[in-house]
Amino acid sequence: MAIKLKFWLDNARKIALPQSVIPCITAIILAIGEDGFCWPLLFPVILGVCAAHLGMNLADDYFDYRKGIPNNEIRSTLKEQGSIRARMEKCHYIQSGEATEKDLLKATVGFLGFAGLMGLAVVAVQYFRGGIGAALPVAAYAVLGLIIGVEYSGKPLQLGYHGLGELVIGLMFGPLNMLGVYAAMTGQMFRPDIFLFSLGIGCMVTNIVYVHSVMESSADRQLGKYTFAHLLGSNGAQIAAIGILAILPFVFLLADIVFFGWTP
Repeated sequence: MAIKLKFWLDNARKIALPQSVIPCITAIILAIGEDGFCWPLLFPVILGVCAAHLGMNLADDYFDYRKGIPNNEIRSTLKEQGSIRARMEKCHYIQSGEATEKDLLKATVGFLGFAGLMGLAVVAVQYFRGGIGAALPVAAYAVLGLIIGVEYSGKPLQLGYHGLGELVIGLMFGPLNMLGVYAAMTGQMFRPDIFLFSLGIGCMVTNIVYVHSVMESSADRQLGKYTFAHLLGSNGAQIAAIGILAILPFVFLLADIVFFGWTP
């Protein structure tokens, strides 16, 4: 069982967990001292965020595999040309026979199911502590995150195939993550200064993915991926977007200092 869990943790790209865990912990720290803050919810919240992240990664693999990505012949050619993206083979474990498509689906459901259980536990605690008004925000963020996460590469929207994948990732790891965690820890729906800060975090995470999309624009096109870089078109617009996404977090942070009394 432990070996199987490690297998799926590795293939769910656990190395990327800081992208979701650091914003999660930041939101928890910012929520300390708020009315309704509940320390015992710390662990189910963090575990739920981690499981949801891993499950969404595997869901993306599953939908890509069903769509016919990767194309091995194209990837082999791109590898020879030095493409980093081509070396990041999705579902190599299915092609090698280490797992089946059904196994991948089971693992995806397993991670997302565990995240759902953690979410239900948090909703239940907030309900008994503060009633429906405290439980509803947690459920709302969780359901919205699940829908948007699945629609990243799942039908009918398949946002990641229409050049919106990077923006969806920024939304998921920034505002939805941080506001959802804030709601989970306090039972409160919204705090404007955390929202502004979360937009900046979302821009940072978006830029991690987007920079690779710019670097691998040609390879992605051959692999059948349509990214935000393709949506922008010209090289000038692509480079300008990198700069904007890098500067915006500091603009949002400055807004919190000016309008909400955050210390410099």
